[in-house]
Amino acid sequence: ITPPTVTQPVIMVTHASPNTPNIDIYIGNTKVSSNVSYPFSTPYNTGSVGNDRVRVNIAGSSNSAIDTSFYCEEGKSYSVFAIDSLSKITPLVLTDVLTVPGTGNSNVRFINLSPNGPDVDLYVATVNRFPNIAFKEVYDFRALAAGTYTLQVKLAKQPVVIFTLPNVTFSSGKIYTVYLKGFAGGSGTQALGLGIINNN
Repeated sequence: ITPPTVTQPVIMVTHASPNTPNIDIYIGNTKVSSNVSYPFSTPYNTGSVGNDRVRVNIAGSSNSAIDTSFYCEEGKSYSVFAIDSLSKITPLVLTDVLTVPGTGNSNVRFINLSPNGPDVDLYVATVNRFPNIAFKEVYDFRALAAGTYTLQVKLAKQPVVIFTLPNVTFSSGKIYTVYLKGFAGGSGTQALGLGIINNN
């Protein structure tokens, strides 16, 4: 008797803690990425059905800054974000619904991962597509017409622009995660900005 084929779950990990040094990433007992700098995302790596474990260590260290386990279903995709400042670093685990969008559309979600940032609205061109998102809140995937846009982060329910990212292309059939990163008042690599992950 041929056993049924099992489609293993996959897990992507993003270093989204602005002042945390480079990290090593483990899924189960396997090191999948070494010396990962902020704000890098791994590709999707194969996990295991059932309770799977993700660890984030400061690069070269055997001590885990994050050690989390969560239930993984067959064939599902997951994102683990290492978030907040180093002293409070914590995982944010999301199930990624990677349904391919219809022709002419992309699917986009937005996450606020700025530890000390305000509640924000994310405008795509002139339209408030992702309103009133607080730290750690997720506005799940929604369809947007494929195209090239200017993204603007505004204070929630206010016209005050706090960050602008021009010339962002969302391609037909593609799936994206946009996230607010960095510290309000931060500078250099820790400055407030937007990260964009291509999920497919």
